Amino acid sequence: MKVTLMSDSDVRGGANVAAYRLHVGLRQDCVDSQMLVRRRFSEDASVRSISTIPYRWRFLSRALTRWHQREVKRHRLGSSCDTFSSPHASFANIDRHCAGSDIINMHWVTFFLDLPTVLSRLTSMVPVAWTLHDMNAFTGGCHYSGPCDRYRSVCERCPELNSDRSDDLANSIFRKKVDYYSRLDPERFCLVAPSRWLQQASQESVLLSRFQCAHIPYGVDTRLFSPGDRVACRARWNLPPDKFVLLFVASSTSNHRKGLDLLIASMKMLKNTNDVVCLCVGDAPPQGLSSSITVQCTGVLRTPADMAMAYNAADVLVVPSRQDNLPNTILESLACGTPVIGFAVGGIPDMVRDGETGYICEDPNSFELAKKIELVRDESAEGVDFSSSCRRVALDEYRLEIQSAAYKRFFEERIQAFASAKEKATTNRG
Repeated sequence: MKVTLMSDSDVRGGANVAAYRLHVGLRQDCVDSQMLVRRRFSEDASVRSISTIPYRWRFLSRALTRWHQREVKRHRLGSSCDTFSSPHASFANIDRHCAGSDIINMHWVTFFLDLPTVLSRLTSMVPVAWTLHDMNAFTGGCHYSGPCDRYRSVCERCPELNSDRSDDLANSIFRKKVDYYSRLDPERFCLVAPSRWLQQASQESVLLSRFQCAHIPYGVDTRLFSPGDRVACRARWNLPPDKFVLLFVASSTSNHRKGLDLLIASMKMLKNTNDVVCLCVGDAPPQGLSSSITVQCTGVLRTPADMAMAYNAADVLVVPSRQDNLPNTILESLACGTPVIGFAVGGIPDMVRDGETGYICEDPNSFELAKKIELVRDESAEGVDFSSSCRRVALDEYRLEIQSAAYKRFFEERIQAFASAKEKATTNRG
């Protein structure tokens, strides 16, 4: 079986990292997998960067992109909207790059594939499975909708665009998606959702409800992410050995959806803040912390080894996301034996089990977050050890081998369904 994975890049960005990990897992499982990306950052020869496109299409693509950017800039984007994108992008004629493939698995392809053209072309050749990493496939442009659920009926008067028009940009994009999805055969096109939340949302959407959507969680290499020497890891980040260390990780700490402001507010509610240290991994130091809380910033960490040391240096990972799919950071933290505190949103409850691998805050607010942080701190002082439970869940449910085996079985099913549909179509024509 030859599989072609497509994603914007390989080792930059959570969704792209997840796609690359799957690619590695498939190859380890003796699947002939190649990965096509717009930008390659690794040295992996099985990952190919598509860097050239015909001039005529490049000119048209740039014109469409500029038009979309001008349209978006006319609006004041809502707080939930870290990205608002068009289905148009640079690459359309990619058939030759997929020659010999038995199935294509798309991932985060915003700004990479021109979906109105690519989907119809690819599904005429081979079955296509699209792994969703956010909500953009079934919305009018936003990647996370916040409290809005108009994707269940029709996107218009978009709150993320602060629009009161029924024919706004979101509606224009939504109608375009209605058009090209309506031309796809469910036997040739299907979906995969890493979290139960995203699976349910896609099936409740007008655009994608008629397509099969499998639930296959992400996988993590539990050899790269494993329990380590806490003293040595704290020394790496100059952290006191006797303090309670909170860890926050986000590639963009200013992203409102990631909830750093909620963590900052909760930390100010803690008792005895002199005993608390915040280790912040991301692009910029957090602002607004009280002077009694020590903050150690690492910047963006690019290697699994550095990330594993950060998890092992912490007493708890705090994930205060207002909306999220299935954060890689939680899987990595569990694999390292570090418990997690998060809100009951998105796919976070899939991984965080109360009292076993950490704690879930049913109400997404700073007060509840502070209570759970105090609870973990008190239990740690009493000698409660979450490490073995976290590691066990990671090994039992989220090993890379489990993910790749599930995808392999799913791909085989879809290839068979495609062959049957093709044979049936040939018979009917005859």
